[in-house]
Amino acid sequence: SSGVAGTIILIAATLKINDWNLYSSSLGIVNIMHSVFRVRLNRAATTAVVGAVGTVLSAVGVLSHFASFLTVLGVAIPPVSGIIVAEYFVVRRWGPALTESRLANRLPAAAPAWVPATLLVWLGGFLVGQYVHWGIPSINSLVVAFVAYLVLGRLGLTAGAGRVRTDETAGEDNAGTATRTLGETSGQAMAVPPLTALPESVPQEDAP
Repeated sequence: SSGVAGTIILIAATLKINDWNLYSSSLGIVNIMHSVFRVRLNRAATTAVVGAVGTVLSAVGVLSHFASFLTVLGVAIPPVSGIIVAEYFVVRRWGPALTESRLANRLPAAAPAWVPATLLVWLGGFLVGQYVHWGIPSINSLVVAFVAYLVLGRLGLTAGAGRVRTDETAGEDNAGTATRTLGETSGQAMAVPPLTALPESVPQEDAP
């Protein structure tokens, strides 16, 4: 009947959407733990734990606070954009290295593990957007983060902490799936040729 079909479609759609959510959240946790804390988490175990936590939270009624959660996101995400725009277009602390690597069609050999100043700037922008009741909160948080990062950049306080090779941040997970951008030959980083570097004519076997 149509009721059974509708129920099956609804359940399948819910499972698929939560599958995407589970994948992105577990991948983010594994990556940030490896990049910032140099801790390698098992991808399967992390996925299981995140799924269990999500199931428990949904069972206790976390969705009743969903509107408040979206409001927090509205002032927590814009500062990230402010930092990115300020760095890329104005401060450009890593601009020369990125320009050089772009011209060479490769990633930089190394990148900072994390930048402490960005966390302070993000926190400041978030607090302003959350607790200053004037104007538009999301715009306030974005502008404060942009200006704060600009000031810290001019003062030379946006240095990164730690260094990681880009081949280690290219996405090698514990499940055995790896995407490596740079290799090593004689201790030096070497760019992997792009697919477009293959010969224009590739011999093909004659059809039987």
